[in-house]
Amino acid sequence: MDVNLITWKAGEYSTYRGYAGGIELFSIHWKTNRSATADWNMRTALPGLAGATWADDARVALERIAEDVLSEWLARVTAKEG
Repeated sequence: MDVNLITWKAGEYSTYRGYAGGIELFSIHWKTNRSATADWNMRTALPGLAGATWADDARVALERIAEDVLSEWLARVTAKEG
């Protein structure tokens, strides 16, 4: 994707928060336990997807996933019916 819809801001304790239009939609956190399968975990607060999670060893990969998820979500909610 060429357009970045999400602005990322560093938070406390290895946390990054993703905002669109000033609304926090995503959060990326460093793994909280040693048994985690990936170094970084991401959650979303998007309606219909709230609580969905993704994991990857690269934070930037999760940022790209977030852009894709938001683009797909926007396409669904703005789609014209019938």
